[in-house]
Amino acid sequence: KVTQRLLPAPPRLTTDQLRATPISPMTIVYLSIDPANRQPLFAAGVHTRLIALLVDPQATPGAKESAAGALGNLAVDAANLQPLFAAGVHTRLMALLVDPQATPGAKESAAGALGNLAVDAANRQPLVAAGVHTRLMALLDDPQATHGAKEHAAGALRNLSIAAANLQPLVAAGVHT
Repeated sequence: KVTQRLLPAPPRLTTDQLRATPISPMTIVYLSIDPANRQPLFAAGVHTRLIALLVDPQATPGAKESAAGALGNLAVDAANLQPLFAAGVHTRLMALLVDPQATPGAKESAAGALGNLAVDAANRQPLVAAGVHTRLMALLDDPQATHGAKEHAAGALRNLSIAAANLQPLVAAGVHT
């Protein structure tokens, strides 16, 4: 059986190539699908541009959606989890979850990225302390949220609940209801 790819495999780029070329957020989403590109993208500082884009009032909702998706892809790489958290990406993603101008896809990507950040044990307690769980719970109750957004929110809450120290705050917030 022969299968046809809808898109060609993303090219592999060096850090120097990434620094020398301005890249759109959608291109970064595409490039960051390939695990081999995640470290060069991160080393080139792409994540700082994406984080800034999330709060840029001039950025289009589609650009913010792509930025959240690319950050979620970068957060799959374990080496990027602590630096992303230290850069404050979680606060920007939390803001995107409640941004009335954000697309449903942006909220879905933000919830997925937060779930990826919560894979790291060191991030779980600080994420709950920052209130991520309340934003994710609100997304679960949002009738406009996509099915995928709700799945990502539930997965992120599951990841947060792995930390024993988070159980009481999660239950107190009503996660179990």
